Amino acid sequence: MKAEELFRKEKKYTLRERAFQQMRRAILSGGLKPGTRLIEQELSEQMGISRFPIREALASLEREGLVAVEPYKGAFVKPFNEEEINELYSVRSLLEVHALQLAMQRNAKELEKNLRDIVEQMKVSDGNSDSDIVYLDFLFHETISQLSKNTILYQLWEGLASRIQMYLNLEIERSTQFSTITNLILNHTELCDLVASGKTDEALNWLKCHLESGRTTLHNFCLVPKTTQEES
Repeated sequence: MKAEELFRKEKKYTLRERAFQQMRRAILSGGLKPGTRLIEQELSEQMGISRFPIREALASLEREGLVAVEPYKGAFVKPFNEEEINELYSVRSLLEVHALQLAMQRNAKELEKNLRDIVEQMKVSDGNSDSDIVYLDFLFHETISQLSKNTILYQLWEGLASRIQMYLNLEIERSTQFSTITNLILNHTELCDLVASGKTDEALNWLKCHLESGRTTLHNFCLVPKTTQEES
């Protein structure tokens, strides 16, 4: 069989991929909030494409854990659930704390440099856009997992990445009501300092507490009555 029969040129994005990418971006950026109903006809009209690619994209988003599809009710941006939050943050803590330990053992200087570079980007983004801060916060944690150089650990973390980024949006949105982005920067700088000092136990404890604080923020949000959430 000739090579041209095995492979064919693809368009940059199929309609399904375009719908998937646009909805995924809207969910991860916080533009589509948890619990938002996703109506195929409305999405079709807004994106200017037929309903079938929309339906396929929603199925892909459901597999990724960003959308929930309920019989006779339709599709929704996956709402926050206390049990899932607890489960996700428990697994995050296991993965990220172990990743931090491995990364510090392997090359603490490389880890510190990469994390400080991200903190510097946070300073530049300070006050400009919450979405920038969310992305950089996500990148900070992703870098810890990457620099563990444990392939399986990083693959497991990547499997949670979409939901982690989704939760970070609301975590930062909620926390900035009570503290500024400056505090977020100072907190992340503290971990950089602990890594630089080689204080492994203190660094691991910092990360555990940091993740627990995020879990508590989201847990408290779940306890707020729905009408109050909508008003805020």
